Amino acid sequence: MIKKILLILFTTLIILIVSLKMPSRGLAACSTCRAYSAVYLNNKTTYTAIHAYITNATPSIRDGGFSSEVLWIGPPSGKKDYIEMGWRKNGPLNVNETYWGYYDTNGNWTYIPIAANSTGHDYQIEYKSWDGKWHVYLDGVDKGSRALSYTQSYLIAGGEVSDFSSTQHNAMGISNFTNLSYKDNNVGYFSWNGWTSSRVDYSYVLTTLSSSGFQNRGYNP
Repeated sequence: MIKKILLILFTTLIILIVSLKMPSRGLAACSTCRAYSAVYLNNKTTYTAIHAYITNATPSIRDGGFSSEVLWIGPPSGKKDYIEMGWRKNGPLNVNETYWGYYDTNGNWTYIPIAANSTGHDYQIEYKSWDGKWHVYLDGVDKGSRALSYTQSYLIAGGEVSDFSSTQHNAMGISNFTNLSYKDNNVGYFSWNGWTSSRVDYSYVLTTLSSSGFQNRGYNP
């Protein structure tokens, strides 16, 4: 009986020592964390298009993730699906890539690169009633479309980066958004007259250039 008790105590001690040597899972890289520097036009949910000219940047990628500057059609409350378009610098390739993408109602992400080489482009996302889909345009050329579970919503424009941890983030680079415009209930385009709100995480900087334009930048080692 004593031998059995000693064996149990010894086994427990070994397990405790091994567990103390194991790395904490809480210190692991955050593969799904995101940081933003973006503006919102969310005073109503009847917008049917967003447009802007976006310049490319050369941000530092530290975690194998990405840094991007994007236009979004924001999903209404309770909806999972949305569409976005812009440029992204991916860590593994370390090059800028123009793209568009969307989430479906189940939260599945589809990424679609667009072959385009330039220091900047006109980006546009617009709902078309004739086919019931949201279309993406690069420099005025239709590059694809996707039906969502809604035909009107609010708008977002700005930067998104992946995070390595709560204290280490990818750079935002320096990128300008100009000529921001929208359609409201399929009427327009109208220039933005400012924005209703914004989100700027960490040490990123969002500087107003005009009532329809801003600049994103920021580097946080």
